[in-house]
Amino acid sequence: MGENDTAALDPIFYFHHSFVDRVFWLWQKRHGATDQLDIIEHYPGTNSVDSQGPTPGITPNSWLTLDSPLDPFRKQDGSPYTARDCINIEKQLDYIYGLGSLDDLAAPETVLARESEPAVKHVLVSGINRGAIRGSFLISAFATVDGKRVRIGTEAVLSRWHVEGCINCQTHLQASAAIPLRGLTTAAAASAEIGVEVLTRDGPLAQHAMTVVAGSSPPRPRFRFELR
Repeated sequence: MGENDTAALDPIFYFHHSFVDRVFWLWQKRHGATDQLDIIEHYPGTNSVDSQGPTPGITPNSWLTLDSPLDPFRKQDGSPYTARDCINIEKQLDYIYGLGSLDDLAAPETVLARESEPAVKHVLVSGINRGAIRGSFLISAFATVDGKRVRIGTEAVLSRWHVEGCINCQTHLQASAAIPLRGLTTAAAASAEIGVEVLTRDGPLAQHAMTVVAGSSPPRPRFRFELR
């Protein structure tokens, strides 16, 4: 998935992007954005020239908008599609998604519901160097309550096999995660011992080096985490 030259040759490439599209549609329905979207002016990543090079067919150093052409995709009249033509997938593109996971999260939010829910704390993980890890990996948070270790949640990080060969990756070397403490009561969360594990293809990423040479500085942690 991380190799641009061959990713589209694997069928999972299309399943992946279809699922991203579906999750975004669920987000649109949840936030009442099925017919109108906005792009923050001058938001990072919306310039026609970025770390991955210029956008084909777009004037260099121009800001992309909902009306920028999505070449090479063309409508029946020959004009290029734009993001504005694709906001509502059901009305404008005539396709829908069947029922599946996450559909219960698509219900529109209300201010009353948000205000009535207690604040959920998160395990914030940071400082993971993707350059030192071969390929994708998992970030999991665990809580030990009354002597029993339970998994709180996991976030997956999709990464290239050779990060050093990806120019864009060099600007996003640090990986992080925010895992909510859902499922634990407030009292349990306050007394639980929280731990984090980063699972790679080569096994768990050790939090600290195993040995320390006499007289040397303490080893730097492989990643950091806090409860907030």
